[in-house]
Amino acid sequence: MKGKNGLVRLKFILKIQRAIIVGQYKNPQKIIKSIRLKLNILCNIYVSVNQKTEIIKNKNKKINQIEYFICSPFSMRNLSVLLILGLIISQVYCGCAYTNGYGQYSGSCYNNCQDFAKLSDAFAACDASNNCGGVSYSYKSIGGSAATNAIGNGWGYQLRASKTGSKSPNKENSWLKSTCPDPQTTFDPCDYTQGQGVFLGGCNQNCKDFSNLNDALAACRADSSCGGVTFSRKDIGGGAATNAFDGVWGFQLRAGTTFQLSPNGENSWVKSKCPVQQVQGTYCNYSKQSYQTFASLIQAASYASESLALAACDSRSDCVGVLQSQGTFYLATGSSSPSANNSVAYTRGTCNVVANPILFSGCNFTGDQVQITQDISKIDLSKYKSLYVPAGKYVRFYSQENYKGSSNDNKNSIYCQGSGLVSAFIQTAHSYGKSYETSIQVRDLFTANKISRKLKPNQN
Repeated sequence: MKGKNGLVRLKFILKIQRAIIVGQYKNPQKIIKSIRLKLNILCNIYVSVNQKTEIIKNKNKKINQIEYFICSPFSMRNLSVLLILGLIISQVYCGCAYTNGYGQYSGSCYNNCQDFAKLSDAFAACDASNNCGGVSYSYKSIGGSAATNAIGNGWGYQLRASKTGSKSPNKENSWLKSTCPDPQTTFDPCDYTQGQGVFLGGCNQNCKDFSNLNDALAACRADSSCGGVTFSRKDIGGGAATNAFDGVWGFQLRAGTTFQLSPNGENSWVKSKCPVQQVQGTYCNYSKQSYQTFASLIQAASYASESLALAACDSRSDCVGVLQSQGTFYLATGSSSPSANNSVAYTRGTCNVVANPILFSGCNFTGDQVQITQDISKIDLSKYKSLYVPAGKYVRFYSQENYKGSSNDNKNSIYCQGSGLVSAFIQTAHSYGKSYETSIQVRDLFTANKISRKLKPNQN
């Protein structure tokens, strides 16, 4: 690669690589053929100019390793493939992380070395099993019985069992599985927008870099002054860059928030907000958004499902939303803000006006319902399993019909009673509200003042 022509050749190769990385690869097979043709022509010119035609033709003579790699017909295919495979670094892949093992193979077959025509399809298949250790770009004759040379040129992306690479005598290349997302917190890069062939200006944390994209995105989330991540080289970044990815490149933290066209084949991910999904609670609407959190939690109590948590929030005037973290739901208060973790915030919006408590025959406010609009002198509570109490109201239960016996006041909703409400409160429901009076007693839930009156039921 010495001399003027070697420099021209290197620039030509880098130009092709940059062209591919910035997204000009809608027809990979056509591009591969074009690259092979142009590189063959370039190599022939180079060899001719340097009078090395005999070296290339005579395989018994020692050939410079770099020249052989670039100009030999066999390795021409490998070079084209490597350029295409390099594209994986410019894609946000939401499955397991893989390390590159060029010139290596992953030992032993997984699923009889089933192969695929696309690397992304092979990754997806390997992600599905803990027993799959990686993917090797290899021949059918080297793999197992399920290998079919899926690419159609004698090669295929084969599933392999080993997570370690060994030097290949057959010009194979491999991608070895390293880490996978937590299955309960699936990686979802919805809080970033991807840009190919672009960079983000300015360093964050002196352009500290990481070996994999997920770690870089997480670190950027944790720093409010970080604008995004750029896959770049140390000599382009700041003092904290170490080329952590492969000794040449790394995922660097950047301060900028605007994509700029890169002359160096860089790729970037800039912070953005995840899409908002509308979710319906029992009576209130909620805006669901990933990578968001709330200022504080209302209480230590947690809920196992979305529906239970939203129902609980519906019935509390101090609840502004629900926070989901690692599969558990919590009632929250305060304003929402971006989160460094993949927590999900449900922000409460408009609610249907519910003026009176409601009894339900099923758990979690389902089934037949009875709205308690007035005093009920006699009712069998064993038929009901849940009770919705709107804010500002409470229900008084008596042990006997006609408002006699011991009583129990309840201002909170009941989501499920296994044997019916009778197991918790006895027999009879009696409703009180701020907006109207009943025959025995009225409590103002906001001032906690008690006013005893002798009025007929529902008298205004």
